[in-house]
Amino acid sequence: MHWITMSGIALIAAGTFLIFFGQNIRNRFDDKHLHYSVSEKAYQIDELVSGNNKLLTRIDEYQKNLSGKDKIIQQLESQIGSPKAKVQKQVRDEQLELQFDRPKVIEPEQIREEQLETRDEGQDVPSLEPATDKQEEAVAQVISETGYSDLITQAKDLCDEGKYDEAYKIADDLRQKDPDFGQAYFVLGTIELRKKNYTKGEDLLGRAVSLSMPDKDMSWALHNLGISSIRKKNYDEARVHLEKAIEFNSGMEKSRKALKLINDYLHKTQAIAQAKSLCEEGRDDEAYKIADDLRQKDPDFGQAYFVLGTVELRKKNYNEGADLLYKAVNLGLPDEDMAWALHNLGIFSLRKKDFVKAKDYLEKSIRFNPDMEESQKALDRLDNLQEEEKHGKNEKDSESSKSSARGKGSKSIASDKGSKSVVSDKGSKSVVSDKGSKSIVSDKGSKSIVSDKGSKSIVSDKGSKSVVSDKGSKSIVSDKGSKSIVSDKGSKSIVSDKGSKRVVSDK
Repeated sequence: MHWITMSGIALIAAGTFLIFFGQNIRNRFDDKHLHYSVSEKAYQIDELVSGNNKLLTRIDEYQKNLSGKDKIIQQLESQIGSPKAKVQKQVRDEQLELQFDRPKVIEPEQIREEQLETRDEGQDVPSLEPATDKQEEAVAQVISETGYSDLITQAKDLCDEGKYDEAYKIADDLRQKDPDFGQAYFVLGTIELRKKNYTKGEDLLGRAVSLSMPDKDMSWALHNLGISSIRKKNYDEARVHLEKAIEFNSGMEKSRKALKLINDYLHKTQAIAQAKSLCEEGRDDEAYKIADDLRQKDPDFGQAYFVLGTVELRKKNYNEGADLLYKAVNLGLPDEDMAWALHNLGIFSLRKKDFVKAKDYLEKSIRFNPDMEESQKALDRLDNLQEEEKHGKNEKDSESSKSSARGKGSKSIASDKGSKSVVSDKGSKSVVSDKGSKSIVSDKGSKSIVSDKGSKSIVSDKGSKSVVSDKGSKSIVSDKGSKSIVSDKGSKSIVSDKGSKRVVSDK
């Protein structure tokens, strides 16, 4: 029993020792691990402090950059509204005349005589000469947290000064360093548009809008893409770009104006198409009303005058119709409408037998539309009409010369001005001058000269020579077998003389 008790006490003592020893080892391990953790945390804290200092330094630099950017932005705002590039005057063939900063929509293809001459030289009729905006849409407006912003600003300044090559080089270097730097593509694309490299400029701007840019730059890039689409007459695409430009910058008034012009133009185009369709259906009054409304809203809309003139010609109001078609041609029309307007003017000239003008109009009609069979047929018919007209005129002149003198075995010259005369001359020669009077001359077997002014006379002369001068009086002369000279002024006389010579003067 004693032995068992002692063994239990020994075991308890051993267990206690082991527990104490284990706890000591564990405490030492924990202390070592804690010391390592504290050292690691201290190192991390040092790194955080160092990073914080660097961040504060960058913030200071960024604030300095922002101050410089504010000054640049103020300078740019003061330059807004400066004169822009000039726009070339338009034809047409009704086309759209635009600037990349001042878009305008006009008749497609305004076509006049000088445009026809241009076509003869094998050149396309120019419809517009677009130019990009001078400042805001020309350069990137800002600003990244990298050092690129200063270079973009420099490129912008060079672009504003017209130094496109230097500006292009800076932007191209930025693009090579950072292929995803949208503002570099924006500057490059705008410069290409200014240089009229439209396809390349559109590609670069398309790349720019697919990348990240400040809203203001994005809106101008989309605006320029919209104007470029208008230049290509892709109006649906233009509307999409312009609407997006307004979404990025609600203050884009130029995009709003361009969008309104497109909508107005499309409305006019749809309305005139409806008017033409009504004309084809024979509903001329309805077509006339639509075209007249368009003319009142836009007095320079050539297609409205074209429809109005065509309807007037159908109603046989030829002069009114021709005047309206003249106006349409001068204002400009699309090629197909221009061809028909010139054709109708050619037919109108044919009606007036003005073959020279008719030929000119019909030939121009074919130049605008080589497939204009109606004009070609009219030209072929015109040659026949000219021949018939020439042949008929010759026959008329021949008939007139035959009827001018009727006599048997004699020669006759008759001059009759302002009077009526009947000349019967058989077997003799006579010269009749009759001014301002009526005379009947019967002359058989003799020579007779009759001068009668301001009076009525009847002369009967057989077998003799007579000279009769009668002014301001009435006289009857009967002379047989003798020579007589009768001078009668202001009186009436009857002279009968046979077988002798007498001179009678009665005043």
